Formats: sequence, C-alpha cells, structure tokens
Amino acid sequence: MIPSSLVFVYTYKCNFNCIHCSLSCKPANNDVIWEEIVYKVIDQAYYIPLGRARKKCSIDMFIPGNNNEVFQPCREAGKALTVLPDGNITFCCGHILNTKAQDFITIANIIRDNITLSQIINRMQRNVLFWLLYLEGPLSIFNRLNISYPVYRKCEACYLLATKYLRQLHKLADHKEAIWQEVKEEKINVISA
Repeated sequence: MIPSSLVFVYTYKCNFNCIHCSLSCKPANNDVIWEEIVYKVIDQAYYIPLGRARKKCSIDMFIPGNNNEVFQPCREAGKALTVLPDGNITFCCGHILNTKAQDFITIANIIRDNITLSQIINRMQRNVLFWLLYLEGPLSIFNRLNISYPVYRKCEACYLLATKYLRQLHKLADHKEAIWQEVKEEKINVISA
C-alpha cells in the first residue's frame, strides 16, 4: 500500500503540557522543522505515485481508485480555508499548497494585502476560477482550454493547470465575463437544489 497523504509537524512547541500528547509537545520545546526537510520531502513526493506518477509504476502497486471522480466537480474547493505561515490564505487544502502551484488557489495574503478574513471570503465568492472548480471541476477547465492530457486525480489537474498550462489558463481570463454568467446560472441551480 502506498500512503495517500503527507503530514508535516512543523513544530513541537505547544502552549499546553498534556500528558496524553503523542508528539511530546511542550511549551519549552522549540524544535521547528527545517525548510530544507520540507522542500526535500515535497520534491521527492512527486516521484512517489501522486497522480501522474502512477504511469511510472506498475498498476498493482495501487489501491484501485474511482477514476470517474476526476470528472466530477471539486466540492472540496472552498470547504476549508488554509492559512499558511506567510499569511497566504487558500481556498483548498490539497497537496498543491506546498508547490509552485500554490498561487492558483491563493485568495489573498491577510498581512500583505491588509485584508480581513471576511473580505477574503467575499473575494473567494467572486472568484470565477473557484466557482468553475467547485461547480464543474478542473477537467471542465481542461475542456474549455482544449487540453487533452491524462490525469488521475482532481488535485493533479489543478497542479497541471497552475504549472504546465498556466499560459492557457491566463487566456481564459479574456472570457471571464461570459464564464461568470454561466457560473452564476449554475451556482443558482446548485444552491436552490
């Protein structure tokens, strides 16, 4: 079995001193994970089967997944706002958070942009890309851009849109108003259902 998630414990410092703590966290423990460790693990994670890496490994190494899920809307988008150490807030908690694709899902920086959390949520609600992902899924964006590339998971599709196909994605902004009208109609149908 291949793990499906990586979890990083960034620090062992904690304001509490719980007897049951499985991580030995304490107020006096100032250990913080080194950035180079995080980057090294994340870089190497792409060589372990995460999405597109499945092509490089034999299929019997994987627990069968539902390949139809890649064609579905991403209802995880917007379900969790993720606050990153640098103040960036994203509308996704997927693994692209720790990659060069992070800007794709970043709404704003609460410090740099001098913006409130309420304003960030409002900004997300007006974001066409967010609604396309939530209502139609990343493969609908592939279709709008006439991209034909095999993907195995929605997160992988977002990663590819934010890296390999970023220039094409920017061209989609030229049609933002027309797309927004489509999205508004879909949003009304989803919300009223």
